[in-house]
Amino acid sequence: MKLLSVNLGRAKAVPYTDNPEGVTGIGKRPVAGPVRVAAPGPKGIGGSGLAGDDVCKRRHHGGDDQAVYAVAREDLDDWERELGRALANSAFGENLTTLGLDVSGALIGERWRIGPDVVRWVKRCTGPITT
Repeated sequence: MKLLSVNLGRAKAVPYTDNPEGVTGIGKRPVAGPVRVAAPGPKGIGGSGLAGDDVCKRRHHGGDDQAVYAVAREDLDDWERELGRALANSAFGENLTTLGLDVSGALIGERWRIGPDVVRWVKRCTGPITT
């Protein structure tokens, strides 16, 4: 497995969200350099655990069981073919864009080593999200 990008984003007001506060954190962008990782915190008040990343609609996102969203580059490539246009890493609001990891086939309890110090484990699988 190769980590292609770590993607972070700040909350942003948009007209298309169903969030009552009118903001979304889906607009993530790849960042350069190390990112501080911490425990996300409890559901409802916790974030992603990645410094510099905002989580909105905390009733549904963030916290210890839904902290980091990963998408495989291979899946983005499939969507590029389907849509007929290029998709950058972070296009689906994911925190991690991977290569050579079957994210869609992930199993609950799987552990992923990211670099020498960080191990993430799959606690929950999800489908596409709305914003």
